[in-house]
Amino acid sequence: MAITTTARVETYLAIDLDSTQETEMALIISSVQEMMELYCNRSFDAATHYLQQLGTGDREIVLDNSPVTSVMWAGVGSDVLLSIEYTGTKAAAIEIEDQELRLHENLVTTTIDLTESTITMVSELVTAINLLTNWGAEAAEGYESFPVLILNPITRCPVDEDSNYEIDLSGSASWMKIYREREGLYFSDSPIPTGVPFTVIYSGGYAVIPDGLSQLATEMAAAVWRLYVVSGGGILKSEKIGDYQYVLNNIMGKDGSVSLIQMFKARLDQYARISL
Repeated sequence: MAITTTARVETYLAIDLDSTQETEMALIISSVQEMMELYCNRSFDAATHYLQQLGTGDREIVLDNSPVTSVMWAGVGSDVLLSIEYTGTKAAAIEIEDQELRLHENLVTTTIDLTESTITMVSELVTAINLLTNWGAEAAEGYESFPVLILNPITRCPVDEDSNYEIDLSGSASWMKIYREREGLYFSDSPIPTGVPFTVIYSGGYAVIPDGLSQLATEMAAAVWRLYVVSGGGILKSEKIGDYQYVLNNIMGKDGSVSLIQMFKARLDQYARISL
């Protein structure tokens, strides 16, 4: 969702925009939001997120998108997510790389894009595989609604005729628990072994954008708009303001330049991803 609105920025600036200017303002707001999320190292929208990392011997885990509202899965180690069966008679192999599942049969490769909007859950991936000739799949019980993007990468691996290949995810026990929900900080009952993979799938982010965050985005967009007016529209040369490091020249009427992030850093820091 948009972190602020054109109408709110108009009210803050005490101006009335025409339709062309409203389009330009919407572009500014979108770019400012991307800049804020990049700086904060997180997304603000409420959604289902997943985190996969290797343990470092600590108990704490920092989730990117707070506030955290619920945890769907949290565990260490590995567990079978689904099994894929090849029923043909030719040389076959399975591979997961670059967010793609590749099913090789002799010289023919079928690629399933795991970022497709129609294949987001394990059950949907199973359906897609079962539509293919000589291939079949079955989700492990309880994992049907898990996101497909948590599938562990697989280096091309041969599959024998009439055999199952089990694909797993990191995590086999729900033994982590919420510590500080608002900040997205979790802890486990014991240290997570160094080098051992763990997975957390959780719901986090803002279902309703906090007014303070929305006001901050409004003021940042207004600051860019002021420069846009002064520059005669020169800053909007493409779909983005810049490479997220756009510098606002003389925006406060001073010599030199001031980074947009630097101007609002103290207020923006409270929404940034917590780090340990």
